Amino acid sequence: ADKAPAKRLFVGNLPFVIDAQTIKEALAGGVELIHWIVDKKTGLWYGSTFVEMQSLKEAKRAVQLASEGGGIKVGKRRLRVSFAPLAES
Repeated sequence: ADKAPAKRLFVGNLPFVIDAQTIKEALAGGVELIHWIVDKKTGLWYGSTFVEMQSLKEAKRAVQLASEGGGIKVGKRRLRVSFAPLAES
């Protein structure tokens, strides 16, 4: 049985120059926490993040917005937004 989606999202294809406020605005609010994904060896950011939304409803809305029509864009980039796999303990 598939597990229900969680409020944790994967957001990819972000421009390399971006800040937390821009991500929050792109996802139309509801963002609780942003985890910047960096290369463990170089410390450089990959251009992707994990985002914790305030609720499952907000997470579902962001995924739906990203998949409809022109999607969610920052500059000329269309963001990839999907439910993130649950972290393994």
